[in-house]
Formats: sequence, C-alpha cells, structure tokens
Amino acid sequence: MTESGSTIDHRKHRRRRNDRFEQYVVDEMASLRAALEIQFNRIAQIQAELDLSHGAIEQRSLAFPPMPAARLSRRSNGNGHR
Repeated sequence: MTESGSTIDHRKHRRRRNDRFEQYVVDEMASLRAALEIQFNRIAQIQAELDLSHGAIEQRSLAFPPMPAARLSRRSNGNGHR
C-alpha cells in the first residue's frame, strides 16, 4: 500500500468515527429532548390540577363567607377576665 493510500484509509476511518459520534450526539439530544418534553407535560398537568383545586377552594370560600370578628364585651379586657 502506498503512503497516500494509507492516508486516505485513515481519513475514511476518521470520517466514519466522526459520523458515528455525530449520530450519537444527535440521538442523545433527541433522547434528552423527549425526556424534557415528558417533564414539561407533567409540570403542566400538575399546574392544571393545582389551578382546579385552587378554583374549588375559592368556590368553597365564597359559599361560606368569613365569620364576623368576635366582639369583646366592654367590660372584658380581652383575656376573659373583667
């Protein structure tokens, strides 16, 4: 094999190795992107559940208005003693 033939073989080998590495990176990025999408969807689902429960709490609080503040007797000093 000539020197130039050997150099061409090395270049082909390097190119194949680079191509495999590029494919690995592309596959890893796709995998990570899919994992992130799953997590974002889960976060959105939890947020929707929280919004629903918050709305339910608001509805219940509207159904039962707050109790008026207890009034202290004029004779009471606030701790139950006169």
